[in-house]
Amino acid sequence: MEISRRDLLCTLCAAAVACKATDGGPIDTLPDDTDPDTDTDTPVDTDTNPNTICIDPGTAAQGWTELPLSQYPELADLYGFVYLTLAGKQIVIAQVEEGCYAALERPCTHEGVAIEYRPERNGFVCPRHGAIYAWDGRVLAGPPPMDLQSFPCGPRDGSVWILVD
Repeated sequence: MEISRRDLLCTLCAAAVACKATDGGPIDTLPDDTDPDTDTDTPVDTDTNPNTICIDPGTAAQGWTELPLSQYPELADLYGFVYLTLAGKQIVIAQVEEGCYAALERPCTHEGVAIEYRPERNGFVCPRHGAIYAWDGRVLAGPPPMDLQSFPCGPRDGSVWILVD
């Protein structure tokens, strides 16, 4: 019995879809850990260069905005985070290492859905398609075409300071 090329390709495609449907392995190029609902204790490797994330902030006179920890107590804790709007921009700020903060604009560059900080993964994830962003806003996985805007921020005198341009 001779099988046509078309029949062979259709059979292989059907097998691949069936394999994926039964969780027999990925058929796409994204790593499995891009699924934001994946329950894992392994953090996403979002550490880029701590020297560019952990900074000494400027002052209000230099255009920096003060976020007192008394008003944002979540930021006092390691992996604590807040969502807020500053200068008309939706932002997420998280303490990603002891005394080090990351601040990113929230709309995903793929479809504009607000990204989330996931403390259990110590990473930034888009809930729509599982895109993962580094602490500095670089795309690590997923469909986004561009990096997120990041904002310098750091602690000083019981506050977190952020520079939003």
